[in-house]
Amino acid sequence: MMKPILSLCFVLTGLLSQGQGTSSVNAIKESISRYDQGWDAKNVDLVLQDYADNIDWTNAFGDRTQGKAELRTLLETIFSLDFVMSGQNNYQDPDITFPKPDLAIARSVNIRSGQKWPDGKPMKDRINNHIRVFQKLKGEWKIIHHIVSQAHDKQGNSQAEINKEIARNFYQDLWFSRNTDKYSDYFANEYVVCDVGEPESATESAIAQKEIADFFWANGEMSGEIDYQVANGNKVATRWYWTYEPTSLLGWFLVGDVTIPIVNIFHFENGKVVRTDNHRHDISTNRTNQFVIKGLLIGLLIALFPTIIAFRLRRKLKKLTT
Repeated sequence: MMKPILSLCFVLTGLLSQGQGTSSVNAIKESISRYDQGWDAKNVDLVLQDYADNIDWTNAFGDRTQGKAELRTLLETIFSLDFVMSGQNNYQDPDITFPKPDLAIARSVNIRSGQKWPDGKPMKDRINNHIRVFQKLKGEWKIIHHIVSQAHDKQGNSQAEINKEIARNFYQDLWFSRNTDKYSDYFANEYVVCDVGEPESATESAIAQKEIADFFWANGEMSGEIDYQVANGNKVATRWYWTYEPTSLLGWFLVGDVTIPIVNIFHFENGKVVRTDNHRHDISTNRTNQFVIKGLLIGLLIALFPTIIAFRLRRKLKKLTT
């Protein structure tokens, strides 16, 4: 009889432990959720609510505080800085383990996008890893240690290098091959364009990039090569050669059979182009035909006015002499 009784005891103990574990996990998740809400709302009291009085806290930039009072002072400073609080948070579910019944370790990730440097320049997306050590004090789970670390590109690729690669892929997909459906991978939903011959900047939808490329593909064959690229902050300048072989009369009239140099300056935010400045050697293309025809029409219009006046005067003179 002893073995069944012992087995039943072990089962009951396991069930009780499991229930207690679920309760503790939920309490810890709620604690982390309050921290996230407090951070988004710039509410220092809500952030501090679940910290122990002797909290040891270190952020991703290496700033360390010990104790709630010291942490409060730092958080008040952080929350007052608009460039630090800019951007959006994308919180991931925590992974919680219990090395001891009264001790828990919670690991979680927050991806911050749109944060800025003190000079206003945008940061690339930050992947922040949070490690919190919880201890059960007087029946409540309190955070006694909280360390934030930031993941870095192990290949040494800076955001500038990443932006350069995005620009190269854009030319490859839309202008060197016919993958125009990928336009949204490269351009923001709306972007600013400053083009050759346009006196002011205009706003366009991302699909305009597809429409422009599709028009040229429908009237000719395109290819090209990148000469060089330079990057400065969130800007990437690319000098490339565009080769066009028209397959229609419209393509021949508007462009012709040409290879011309082009310089584009892309302005990036969060991995997408939000502004482009275009510089093309249009004088080498048949686009000059448009200006010739436009000038001819203006000239004919100007010449038409004195002709009309001359006919009117002639009719008046005829009436006077008859």
